[in-house]
Amino acid sequence: VMPAYNEKDRASIFYAESWALTHMLCLSPGYSKNFNKFLLALNSGASTNEACQTAFGKTGTQIFSDLQQYLRGNRLYGAVFEVTLSKSEEEATVDQATDFDSALASADLFAAIGKLDRATAGYEALAAHNSDRPEIFQSLGYLAWQKGDTKVARTQFEKAFAAGSKDTQLCFHLAMFELQHDSGEASAIAALHRALELKPDYADARLELGMAELKANKYAEAITDLKLMKSIDPDRAGRYFNALAYAYARISDFPAARKQAEAAKKWDRTDVDKEQTESLLRHLDAQAQIERDNKGSREVSDRDEAGGRPHLAHANSTLAPQSPAGRVNSFIAPEQKVLRAEGTAKEVGCAGGLRITILSSGKLMTFAIPKPDQIVLKHNSDETFNFTCGPQKGFPIAVDYLPAEHLGKIAGEAKTLEF
Repeated sequence: VMPAYNEKDRASIFYAESWALTHMLCLSPGYSKNFNKFLLALNSGASTNEACQTAFGKTGTQIFSDLQQYLRGNRLYGAVFEVTLSKSEEEATVDQATDFDSALASADLFAAIGKLDRATAGYEALAAHNSDRPEIFQSLGYLAWQKGDTKVARTQFEKAFAAGSKDTQLCFHLAMFELQHDSGEASAIAALHRALELKPDYADARLELGMAELKANKYAEAITDLKLMKSIDPDRAGRYFNALAYAYARISDFPAARKQAEAAKKWDRTDVDKEQTESLLRHLDAQAQIERDNKGSREVSDRDEAGGRPHLAHANSTLAPQSPAGRVNSFIAPEQKVLRAEGTAKEVGCAGGLRITILSSGKLMTFAIPKPDQIVLKHNSDETFNFTCGPQKGFPIAVDYLPAEHLGKIAGEAKTLEF
């Protein structure tokens, strides 16, 4: 086959015969229903003859004989395929290929068929006279990626982007590389913004932009960009609603966060996604309880002041020691060993499970909160504290917890929070 493909005077007939064979296998009544089986067999590593036998029950020679009869016949079969084009694809423009474009396409073709040495030579020849063209860096990046060298691929993509690349896929792939590295959110966001400028209906880029902004703590921007998505397919819906729910929770819009989290539950597919949604909902339940408790405390305080009773202003937020009897928690079994840590609140984490970190005796301690509905909250002052996700303002807090032996950086499971 390859000699016929490589000889200039025979390439056109080889190309035409190949399409004729594809036409028959894909569309003719005798073959079309098993065409997918044929492709699956080839993709599984079967030889052409093995794939023919598996899918059609015929040898390659028999199929070639059928092809000759198909071409001599007086009927060709057709089919209508429903394809939805994006707006940018519908409005695509056609330009005459330049010598540079032709040479680049030739090198790209060598890369595609595995002739990497010839592809490299082609790119280097182009780079010698066109070092400012982003397409060369882009192609060198994909070549490195094909070889498994993602470090070089990322570097070449960065060069292509800096040179002004207008390729949406390159921008997207660069963003994915950047997000795999610490502090790469800003570069990823810039790349995704350019991808969306070039292709506003690029759904994957829009979703990843929202995720990158969440990672960069840009919650309002994430909400704005995610809500620009016109439609959400089932494969993206779980991540989409989860991201929106998390963003709303981080700006303390808890009703909106719950609405999005409930929507996410309908679309979560993996156990990880389901647990993340359940963890967020537990956090929202705990937050709602805190707000109810705070509201009740304020109402009691208002009634006391209205009745002429003295109002005790919060002058010192230092935690007063309490006896064990004062810290009874019905969610702790009598035989369980409970420890107590006192310090200042530093952070509430929500991603991957609810947890709280405090600074105690000069050491950071993190406590898991797997079941927020089984936490006892004790508030010792009139000051209001909101346990929103993220850094806290350093108010005094004590944590009664069950110590952990195998939770890595987790000191234990929090059972009582006293603040």
